[in-house]
Amino acid sequence: MKRASALACCAALAACASAPDHHLPPSAAASLAIASVDPSAPRFEIAFKEKGLAAGSVVIENSGHLSHGVAILRGAKESCRVSEEFGALLTRITAVGTVDLADRGDEEIFLLNEDGGTGSHDEIMLLIDPRDCGVTGLTVTVFHQATHRTTPQAPLGRFDDLARRPERIFLNALKYRYGFVGKDDADRQEKNPEYAYYFWARDNGSLNDGRMKIRRYEGRPAFRDSLEASLMDGVRVYAAYFKGGVVAYDAATDEHFVLFHPQDMYAWPTLLQRAGPYLLVGTRGEGVAAIDLRDFRLRRFRFQSSDDVVKSLEVKGSEVIVNGVRTLKLPGL
Repeated sequence: MKRASALACCAALAACASAPDHHLPPSAAASLAIASVDPSAPRFEIAFKEKGLAAGSVVIENSGHLSHGVAILRGAKESCRVSEEFGALLTRITAVGTVDLADRGDEEIFLLNEDGGTGSHDEIMLLIDPRDCGVTGLTVTVFHQATHRTTPQAPLGRFDDLARRPERIFLNALKYRYGFVGKDDADRQEKNPEYAYYFWARDNGSLNDGRMKIRRYEGRPAFRDSLEASLMDGVRVYAAYFKGGVVAYDAATDEHFVLFHPQDMYAWPTLLQRAGPYLLVGTRGEGVAAIDLRDFRLRRFRFQSSDDVVKSLEVKGSEVIVNGVRTLKLPGL
């Protein structure tokens, strides 16, 4: 296996460059050996040392039913077995390794399990102590909604035990390499356009009728989401993004800024319509957002039926017709 101190971010550690302030403890950084593995493999075997000498191996076998059995072998004899509750957390193992946390030559086994869907994914990190089969673990949930940049975490096994402080320190540093973002980390990114949705939600996410705080960023937006709708309006272009929000680019100042993001990532904006001083945003489940472009006042219009999914917006004089049946009246329209 490749030493982590020389590792330049393998696939499982793709986020490591984004966390320069969260260093591993010196012994862990010097001893951590980790490798990506095929999550479909039926069996993994990882050798470990005690007092610097080869002592045995950990065997992880796919037992079916979305779980793995984990056994410690010394020679050909099984010395202990990890509790089944932890095997049930291992459904898609993507990396394995060893680490000496106390610089005594006694290695623990590191297992990473990654799984999830389009909305979020879990990073489950387990440390197994071969001397007693005890497990110290941490799971973090990385949300794919750009407004939710901070990452919840939950302790596993002996994480909170006072005697497992070295394991806790190690996992709390390592989690940043798997996408963890704490509130303090996110709040330091005010000038980073990748956090534009996060700050818009922090400033304006709870508004139902009120003036928004608008943060401007240099240059054109560089969002990776698919474009759902766009609207040219003089020197400005408004763009609505899949599982994203509505972003304006002002060619006159070469700046972009967020105007709207849904509270639920699955209610992304799909329609844009100009109506007098307003930009109307039709969403896939949160009704209509009306933004007064004169003072950036946001008004949300939610409906109690399927009309919350907006399929059409039509401006007729001083009225806005939603889905051909509902009528909205806006001041000054």
